Amino acid sequence: GSGWTTSTNVVVSAVFHARFIDGQNKSFMGAAVTAGQVNNGTAAIAVGAPQADDVGSNTGSVYVFEGPWTPGTTESASADADGTWTGVTTSQNVGYTILFANTNNDPGDDTLLIGSEKSSAAAPSAGELYMIDTPNAGTQSVTAADTRGQGQWGWKLGRWIASAGDVNGDSKEDFWVGVPKYYGSNSQRVGAAFLFV
Repeated sequence: GSGWTTSTNVVVSAVFHARFIDGQNKSFMGAAVTAGQVNNGTAAIAVGAPQADDVGSNTGSVYVFEGPWTPGTTESASADADGTWTGVTTSQNVGYTILFANTNNDPGDDTLLIGSEKSSAAAPSAGELYMIDTPNAGTQSVTAADTRGQGQWGWKLGRWIASAGDVNGDSKEDFWVGVPKYYGSNSQRVGAAFLFV
């Protein structure tokens, strides 16, 4: 149960089952949240903190916490995260866009997808998508991801990520990636959404 009904006004801090916090000032933790499974079925949550300064100013981070959680659990990013994925460059703001998805047809072990529209690894503001098969593996840079997909100059690939279900029937979860400044055939920034299966 959620702890409230549609007919009541509830102070959420009084009824939560678990909460995840960050001790950094203005880390913006909670800007994105996604739930999945790790370790053959253990519940997990990933929480984005795009203004975290774990590496540098506003590099951003994504924190992964494994369950189960008892009622009233409070866990902190610095002390309790089972996985921490950090940005690389100043103001990269990793953590605005995240998604757990079962891309490998491996029940109980989801892939963590992290979008980084501000990444300039390939070209200025090209953006990147990071796919992480073992998200609860300690503290690492997003550049250690198992797969990295990169945009082109100014694309801002990775601003949004969304599940697409199983489009092609191969029992793997497919996903969409938003590319808001993609160049069209007329050389204008028409934007696009890419489907990956």
